[in-house]
Amino acid sequence: MLERAPGLLRRAAQAARTRTGQADPDETPRLDGKVAVVCGGTGEVGEGIVAGLLIAGARVAVPSRSGERLAVLADRLEAAGAPTERLVPLVGDVSEMPDGAHDVAEELSRLIGRPDLVVVALGGWVQTDALADLEIDTWDAIIDGALRAHQLAAAAFIPLMRGRPGAMYVQINGAAARYPVPGAGAVSVAAAGELMAAQVMAVEESGHGIQVEALVLGPVKTRSRDDAAAWMISARAVGDLIALRAARRAQVADEVRRIAEAGGAIASEPPSIRQNSHDDDLVDDDTPGPRFHVHPDALAPGGPATVLELLTAADLRPARAASSGAVRSARGASLGWMLWGLQTASLSKQVRRGEPPHGE
Repeated sequence: MLERAPGLLRRAAQAARTRTGQADPDETPRLDGKVAVVCGGTGEVGEGIVAGLLIAGARVAVPSRSGERLAVLADRLEAAGAPTERLVPLVGDVSEMPDGAHDVAEELSRLIGRPDLVVVALGGWVQTDALADLEIDTWDAIIDGALRAHQLAAAAFIPLMRGRPGAMYVQINGAAARYPVPGAGAVSVAAAGELMAAQVMAVEESGHGIQVEALVLGPVKTRSRDDAAAWMISARAVGDLIALRAARRAQVADEVRRIAEAGGAIASEPPSIRQNSHDDDLVDDDTPGPRFHVHPDALAPGGPATVLELLTAADLRPARAASSGAVRSARGASLGWMLWGLQTASLSKQVRRGEPPHGE
């Protein structure tokens, strides 16, 4: 019975595009009424993500250890024209052991409800000795700090999203997850581990209706790199991309519910849809037919992890159009090693000149 759910989703996606007139990959996303959480939202990339989600209509919660950083974030968002009345700042540490992340998640759920979208933009950059020369204490600190923060966030928020129609969990990662970066071996290994964790969670949570997406970012134009080259992606563009993809998924989930109701779903029972034996539609608009039940989680199932590499602005358009579960490499993937220079001072002048890493 559930094997017919993909047909329902195809019909719902088509209906959503027809209803909204948003078949174009440059459509304006709307997340009105949706609840989003951005872990790391006070960071340089996180700030742009928060702005994009607020402008798309979402209510956005941002936990941070620092009330001062939250105040600065609100001021910067307001100066950028983002509607800060939907911003929900919360002082709390998602990396605090043992229950910091759970306490933050519970408090945010109490304040604004269970999240429909969670974005995790945690982590930093550390240059170290070569891996073979790296002190084990430094290795332990980098690996444990990076992987633990992501695991704590996932363990706290993903259970709250299970069963939420159209739920999406987005992990922000660096290009070191995919390309070797000399002098940052421990960071690269941790980033690769985070990316694999996202892919495992996607498989584990697909039956709960959660779509996991991982964005692998190259150099990003942020508040401290505002004079960067035109080919670089801006933090705000990353936020707009997440908003667009989350809004599309929410539209499909809403449309699936409408179709299920039109097919005779009974409120007191699991959603039920009439089966038409003459075609692939799950909704038979002409003649009554036998009923079968679709599990509530199947109303917006998840799938394999979506992994999108975004090394330059040229990667944004294909990322907007990518389907759920897609794995899309960047245009400059074959020269990903160049990112090492972009992360250090050695190629800073090249970045300012506007030469992209793929050499096009």
